[in-house]
Amino acid sequence: MNGNLLLRRKGRVDWLQESIQLLQKLQRKHGSALLFLLAIAVTGLFFGGVVAGQIPHPEQMILDNRLQNLISDVTNHQLASSKELLWQRLSADGRLLALLWLLGLSIIGIPIIILLLFLRAFSTGFAIGYTILHFGVKGLWIAMLGIFLHEFLAYSTLLAAALTAIRFSKTILIQKIQLSDLIVRALRFTGYFIVYLGGLAIADWVQASVVPHLLASLF
Repeated sequence: MNGNLLLRRKGRVDWLQESIQLLQKLQRKHGSALLFLLAIAVTGLFFGGVVAGQIPHPEQMILDNRLQNLISDVTNHQLASSKELLWQRLSADGRLLALLWLLGLSIIGIPIIILLLFLRAFSTGFAIGYTILHFGVKGLWIAMLGIFLHEFLAYSTLLAAALTAIRFSKTILIQKIQLSDLIVRALRFTGYFIVYLGGLAIADWVQASVVPHLLASLF
């Protein structure tokens, strides 16, 4: 009995050590590219928040009305069904993921991938900044539950997809690869993106099924 317990503990320790070694290996291999993409994301969030505070008054009125209508729909449970919301979000995020996949297969896709990540972060920063600036503490809760929660999950997945696409595009650009090897790598690359689609599905399910209930509890 004690022997089995020791073996289990040893197995857990070995698994933990292997996981740490894997993370260290990934950091050495992808660290610089990941830091660069994170810097792009932070820059996009920052500029989005700055622009949110510079909107002319007529545009502010339009956005205020839209946000108030959204809050009213959430409060009165008049939003579309969770399945419809999930399909809408997954369709939009899935198209972006498919575009990243396509750009990863291209030798000129890296600058566009970086631009897409910046624009996604910019739109998120704008939405969060505007909601907080114009609705105060109430807006902070709306931004955290209604925007940040979903975007954190979705953007993390898109960041991983962008990193994979950039590395694959860089490999095509720099290395001379035989056609058979290229096909194998492309299939593996596609497999990663299928996994990423699953990650987006989880993020969008949270947005469609969990977030409306969290927001409704605030009002």
